[in-house]
Amino acid sequence: MKKQERDNLIGLVSKGELGEALKQMLGMTIPEGKLHETVSFSARLTRLNQEKRLGTLASDQYNQECNKIIAGMTELIQGLPLTEEDASKLDGQKTEGADSKAYTSYEKNVNKGEIKASGNVIIGDGNKI
Repeated sequence: MKKQERDNLIGLVSKGELGEALKQMLGMTIPEGKLHETVSFSARLTRLNQEKRLGTLASDQYNQECNKIIAGMTELIQGLPLTEEDASKLDGQKTEGADSKAYTSYEKNVNKGEIKASGNVIIGDGNKI
C-alpha cells in the first residue's frame, strides 16, 4: 500500500466516512488476515446501521459502537504494510520533537544514545531489564 492511500483511508475514517473507507479497503490488495478484519468491520457497520434504522439501537449506543469501529479501523489501517519505496522514504525520519539521539524507524526502534530507566521496564520482547 502506498503512503498516500493509507493517509487517504485514515482521512476518510477520521471524517466518519467509514463505509467509503471500507469499500476502498475491500478493493485493495491487503494481507489476508487484515482482509478478514476489514470484512468484519464492514459487517459490524452494516449491522449497526440496520439497527439504527429499525430503531432498536439508541443513539448513544450507536455512537459508542461507531467510535469502537473507528478506533479499530484506524489501528488496522496504520498496521497495513507500505510499499518498499514508501517505507524506505519514511524509515529513519526523525519523530517530531524527538531527542536528537533517537529516531523512529518503521522496522524497529533505534537509539543512538543512552537510555536510563529505573525499576522494571518492559521492552519490546516482554523481557524486563
